[in-house]
Amino acid sequence: MKQLTFLFLLFLSSFILSQNSNLENSYIEVLGSSVKKVVPNEIYLDIFLKE
Repeated sequence: MKQLTFLFLLFLSSFILSQNSNLENSYIEVLGSSVKKVVPNEIYLDIFLKE
Protein backbone atom coordinates (compact mmCIF):
# COMPACT_ATOMS: atom_id res chain seq x y z
CA MET A 1 0.00 0.00 0.00
CA LYS A 2 2.89 2.37 0.77
CA GLN A 3 4.37 1.76 -2.66
CA LEU A 4 1.06 2.53 -4.35
CA THR A 5 0.71 5.76 -2.37
CA PHE A 6 4.30 6.71 -3.18
CA LEU A 7 3.76 6.08 -6.91
CA PHE A 8 0.54 8.07 -6.86
CA LEU A 9 2.22 11.04 -5.15
CA LEU A 10 5.16 10.82 -7.55
CA PHE A 11 2.82 10.83 -10.54
CA LEU A 12 0.76 13.68 -9.08
CA SER A 13 3.79 15.84 -8.34
CA SER A 14 5.29 15.27 -11.79
CA PHE A 15 1.94 16.20 -13.37
CA ILE A 16 1.69 19.42 -11.34
CA LEU A 17 5.29 20.46 -12.00
CA SER A 18 5.03 19.79 -15.71
CA GLN A 19 2.46 22.56 -16.16
CA ASN A 20 3.87 25.66 -17.82
CA SER A 21 3.08 28.68 -15.66
CA ASN A 22 4.99 31.10 -17.91
CA LEU A 23 2.44 32.22 -20.50
CA GLU A 24 4.56 34.90 -22.22
CA ASN A 25 4.49 34.79 -26.00
CA SER A 26 7.83 35.13 -27.73
CA TYR A 27 7.99 37.63 -30.54
CA ILE A 28 10.46 39.77 -32.44
CA GLU A 29 9.59 43.37 -33.17
CA VAL A 30 11.41 44.92 -36.13
CA LEU A 31 11.12 48.48 -37.37
CA GLY A 32 12.52 49.17 -40.81
CA SER A 33 12.77 51.66 -43.60
CA SER A 34 14.21 51.54 -47.07
CA VAL A 35 15.22 53.97 -49.76
CA LYS A 36 15.57 53.11 -53.44
CA LYS A 37 17.30 55.40 -55.90
CA VAL A 38 17.39 54.52 -59.58
CA VAL A 39 19.99 56.16 -61.77
CA PRO A 40 20.45 54.92 -65.33
CA ASN A 41 22.57 51.73 -65.24
CA GLU A 42 22.97 51.95 -61.44
CA ILE A 43 20.62 50.89 -58.64
CA TYR A 44 21.17 51.95 -55.02
CA LEU A 45 19.26 50.18 -52.27
CA ASP A 46 19.61 51.08 -48.58
CA ILE A 47 17.85 49.02 -45.91
CA PHE A 48 17.92 49.96 -42.21
CA LEU A 49 16.62 47.60 -39.53
CA LYS A 50 16.22 48.46 -35.86
CA GLU A 51 15.43 45.94 -33.15
